[in-house]
Amino acid sequence: MRPRTLTATVAVLVLTLLGLAALETARSAPEPLRLHGIGERYAATVRLDRARTGTVEADIAVERRDGAAADAVTVTVAAAMPAMGHVTAELPGRQVGPDRFHARGELFAMPGAWQLDIRVRTAAVVDVITVDVRVDNGGG
Repeated sequence: MRPRTLTATVAVLVLTLLGLAALETARSAPEPLRLHGIGERYAATVRLDRARTGTVEADIAVERRDGAAADAVTVTVAAAMPAMGHVTAELPGRQVGPDRFHARGELFAMPGAWQLDIRVRTAAVVDVITVDVRVDNGGG
């Protein structure tokens, strides 16, 4: 085999392997998850960047059940795994806009059925909104 042909063959093989690796990484990347729950007075939509163990990013939007602005003072999120008795510490939401919050931290200790508790505090009330989430660290 001539040097030029060998170089071209090696280059094609390397590019093919890089393409396959990129495809596998994209395939196994966790999908963002959107959850919605309704409490006694408020509703919340939570967008998790991933429903897996480790550090999770959560974007939380709250509104009154009648659709009006919630005027939330603080929002926190915590997770519980009722079947195993696991409960995580509350993660504080950092306000990023009117009735919009962002929280970052570890929520899920292991795969399985979890509940997220979103605690909405206003000047007048505290409302807890619970949503179910399935955590799966499976192979993609």
